Amino acid sequence: MSIDDVQEEIRAFTTTLEQLNENVEKSTSELDAIKDSLSSLWDDSMRQEFESQFEPLETKLKEYIQSTRGDYMELLQSKEHSFGGYLNEG
Repeated sequence: MSIDDVQEEIRAFTTTLEQLNENVEKSTSELDAIKDSLSSLWDDSMRQEFESQFEPLETKLKEYIQSTRGDYMELLQSKEHSFGGYLNEG
């Protein structure tokens, strides 16, 4: 695999990861909005059980989005840029 191929793979992975993160964030927001709209209609023990199971998942999804949006995406973009610089100098 050439350096060009590696750079292209990093670019493709970065793009796919960004799209996944956007989809996860959008879906999480939509679920949260639906959950909020149900709050006045659904107020029983089953709701409390749902909340106790859903909240940890929602927290983990938000943590995932924040962690990949920050350091990890910056690392991938830096690697892609480094490969581009190497190829342009050679």
